[in-house]
Amino acid sequence: MKIGTNVVHIMVIGSFAMAAATFLFYAFLLNIFVVNAIPISVINQIQPGQTMHEVVLKLGQPSKREGEQRWYYSVAGANDYFCVEFDDDDRVRWLSF
Repeated sequence: MKIGTNVVHIMVIGSFAMAAATFLFYAFLLNIFVVNAIPISVINQIQPGQTMHEVVLKLGQPSKREGEQRWYYSVAGANDYFCVEFDDDDRVRWLSF
């Protein structure tokens, strides 16, 4: 049985559409899990005594929080987080990797 040209074109277009959808899905995942990771060179700019506002200006919003005093950020190139802990005056107390 011979398949018509239109059917072949539809199959080819469908294959490209599936490939494009797969690419967009993985690009979306990379945006969520990789783009928000912080390079070590930027992490090293955070010092004890800096305010929460200064931390947000350098690192952005944290990936996750434990209350208001402990913030976690993704580390670029690692499958891990680092923690910024703040004191009662909302200043950096310490960093932990």
